[in-house]
Amino acid sequence: MSRVDHKISELLEEKSKQEISISAIRRSLTADAEFNDEEVSIICKAISDAELSILNKPKSNPLSFFNGIFFAYFLSLAFIILTILAVYAVIEVHQLQKVAEVPSKIIMWRYFLLAGSLLFLSRNLYRIITHLGRNK
Repeated sequence: MSRVDHKISELLEEKSKQEISISAIRRSLTADAEFNDEEVSIICKAISDAELSILNKPKSNPLSFFNGIFFAYFLSLAFIILTILAVYAVIEVHQLQKVAEVPSKIIMWRYFLLAGSLLFLSRNLYRIITHLGRNK
């Protein structure tokens, strides 16, 4: 490792601990007369590039998991199961209506469950189909 690279890593470590401006670093390097003007500009450019790369680094979102395709596969499976259960619930209500009077609220909620599960199943299947279409 050359002395310029060593000084860059040393100054980056020092800059991470405390706030030092590039002009202060430039003054301290030229005051020591340890480096020539070209080396000082290389050091300052490397430090500012390192700071810029830290700022430009995209931040990771912990909720991005919910936008993933594997989550869509999981939700599709869950809504397929829910749709099957909702269909059985609607069939059961119709069989109970043959025997006795069933309150309309129970019938209505079972149809809402079926409609909601079909809606979210179709939404997740659409996400999967578009993802598979883009990757061909």
